[in-house]
Amino acid sequence: MKRKNNKKRSYKTTLLVLLLTAILLIASTYAWFTSNRTVTVDTIDVNVAAVNGLQISTNAADWSAFIDATDITTNAYATAVNRLPQTLYPVSTAKGLNTDGTMKMFLGSVEVDPNSSSHDYFLTTTATDDSVEKPAYVVFDMFLRLDGSQAQKIYLTKNAGVTGKTEGKGIENAVRVAFVKEGYTEDVSAVSTITTAKTTSSSDVIIWEPNNNAHTAASIAHASSVYGTTITANQVIPSYYGVKSAFSNIALTDTNSDRFSSITPDIKTGTTMASTEFTTLSPGITKFRVYMWIEGQDYDCQNSASGANMSLDLQFSLDNT
Repeated sequence: MKRKNNKKRSYKTTLLVLLLTAILLIASTYAWFTSNRTVTVDTIDVNVAAVNGLQISTNAADWSAFIDATDITTNAYATAVNRLPQTLYPVSTAKGLNTDGTMKMFLGSVEVDPNSSSHDYFLTTTATDDSVEKPAYVVFDMFLRLDGSQAQKIYLTKNAGVTGKTEGKGIENAVRVAFVKEGYTEDVSAVSTITTAKTTSSSDVIIWEPNNNAHTAASIAHASSVYGTTITANQVIPSYYGVKSAFSNIALTDTNSDRFSSITPDIKTGTTMASTEFTTLSPGITKFRVYMWIEGQDYDCQNSASGANMSLDLQFSLDNT
């Protein structure tokens, strides 16, 4: 009889552990994915167009009105480091640049503290860069050419945007796109001069947040449960805390200025894209390094968004229509 009672207690304990585990799994919705979750991009469609007097190139020698993924990967200049990975991982940046002109990017992973009674989550970040063969983000160089005699404003048209191809996931709402204005030359024949241009000034970085007025139910829930922040489905979040250094086991809600910087995107557009001013170009060739990434510090970067497909469409114009 005593052995039977012990067996019953063992079964009850096992069931209790399983129940608690299930509750934890259901409740584990937070910014950043767990270390074994990825954003799978089976078809990373990247299309860039220049219209109404602008020309675009991947090598500053062959000019057209349109480039796509094939141009980016096979028709770049000799020393270009263009990456179009098929799997994206959450990263974060505080807009800083390395000494070689590349953006300071940090991979993040989240773990639960087993010694915490409240099961708090902690973030660990490690530096990563463009030289990695399979980086966690999209990066490529493009060149815009403006002919004429005077500087003009350039616009992102209504056809630009980041589109999710997996209904209900909403990972496109956590995407950021950065344009690093690396250099300029008035001489359109100075190919070697412009391809090697670099900058180390963060003032040359333009960050665009598309879809900034869209949040899924899961994103709304984790903003409330983890960060204590109430957001609505169509609310614009003005800023977030980008990662600026590598660190270990820091609470997700931490905002210490040694580790994070408050980032307000330079360009913010909703799901219904309208023509938006991008920058001003002078006649000649301007080189940009383009980054596209999943911002881990975004409320919309959470577990249920994993396993989605996306496309990036850029279109630049001299007209704001």
